[in-house]
This record gives sequence, structure tokens and C-alpha cells, in this order.
Amino acid sequence: APDGVSREQTFSYQRFVLEFLLLCRMAAVGAGKGAPAGIDGRLRASLRFLGAVMDASGRQPLVGDGDDGCVVRFGHGPSFSPLRSVLVACGRTLGVAPQLPASDVDQQAARWLHGGAASEPATAPDAAGAQGGLAFPDGGYYLLGDAGPRADAVRMLVDAGPLGYLSIAAHGHADALAVTLSVHGRD
Repeated sequence: APDGVSREQTFSYQRFVLEFLLLCRMAAVGAGKGAPAGIDGRLRASLRFLGAVMDASGRQPLVGDGDDGCVVRFGHGPSFSPLRSVLVACGRTLGVAPQLPASDVDQQAARWLHGGAASEPATAPDAAGAQGGLAFPDGGYYLLGDAGPRADAVRMLVDAGPLGYLSIAAHGHADALAVTLSVHGRD
């Protein structure tokens, strides 16, 4: 959706699709074709949304269904977060710095994709560290309280979006009007 929420209403698959889009963009640019029209805006919107709902440990709320699929997994170990890793790599690709407490393991994807040290870009998405609330009306999500991966965050995510994707409500399952309260990284 224009606000960065996946039309399938599932955060796990959104991360998975974000990995595909990022690699497709990088392949097009690497082949001298330039970024496909509109892809940077979609990547930025997805980066903003997922960065806002992610907690300090690199987890996203359990919304919709999901799997543990990764397109490319450059990191391992107990501190690795697939979501945090792709957001760091995506931010570096787009020249924005998601304000994430990324571990060295999470920086590995950016190093592999871009070579060398994973330097921090100068700008950041406007959702990082927002307080008071954020609205993602196209997807139907409302974040009340602290946005972004702060260890001391207290927030509530309200899911008032559609049940799933299109007429079959794909991936929606029983996720109608879900409310997730998170206090200091614990749902």
C-alpha cells in the first residue's frame, strides 16, 4: 500500500518480499538499467513501516501468518535478526539510515551487498523514534505510543485493516481487529 503496509496484511511475508525487491533493484542498477520506476518509493515506505513496528530485539508483531523464509541470509548467531538485517541493507541501498540498534551480525548483509564497511547514511526515515503515534491508514494499522526499536518502548499496535488480500483474504486468517500491547519489548 502507499503507506508501506503489505497488502497481504502479514509482516513476516512483507519482510520476505522486501528482500526480493531490494535484490531486484540492486540487480537492475548493477546491470546499468537504473532502479525500476516507483520501486524506491515502495522500499522507503516499507522501511518506514517495518522500522516503526519492530521492537528492540528485531522482532515484528505477530500479525497474519508467516514463515521463516529468507531470500539471502548473510548473518547467523543469537543476535541476528532477519528483519533488522534487511532494513539495514535497504536503508544503505536507499541512502537512509533506519535508526536501529543493529548488531555487527545485522551489518553483514550491508557489507556483502555493498562491499566494505557499513557506513551510516546521513538521513533517517521520519518514523524512527516517533512518539505519540503513527497512522498507516491504507493498511489499517495505528501505532500508539513509541515507534521504532527502543528498549524502553511502550506501545500499542491496532490492526483495523482488511482481513487479508483481495476477495479470498489471503494470509489474513483470523486477524480481525487485533490489538498488540508491547511493554519494553514484551508483547
